[in-house]
Amino acid sequence: MGTFEKAQSCKYNPLRNAQPTLFIPHFANPFNAQSIMATGCIGKSSWPELVGATGEAAATKIEKENPRVDAIVLLDGTPTTRDLRCDRVWVWVNSNGVVIRTPIIQ
Repeated sequence: MGTFEKAQSCKYNPLRNAQPTLFIPHFANPFNAQSIMATGCIGKSSWPELVGATGEAAATKIEKENPRVDAIVLLDGTPTTRDLRCDRVWVWVNSNGVVIRTPIIQ
């Protein structure tokens, strides 16, 4: 009996009863690899090009580029929750209404 057969017959082998993993090739996936974040959120998730833009213009562009999210303009220092939501992007602005941080899904 070879090493593979011994491993398969081992009582405590975690792979002995493993189910096959579904593999979806990139060409069969309706979303490309860049559109799905590690968190599982779908669509564009970061807008670094909007730093320096006005908050309202940034929110409009974010919602246009990813219709699954609501962009919320917040003054820097405003308290927020820490939970991850795939449908929310906080747009942090200074007292002049200019975006000061990269808006990301959070």
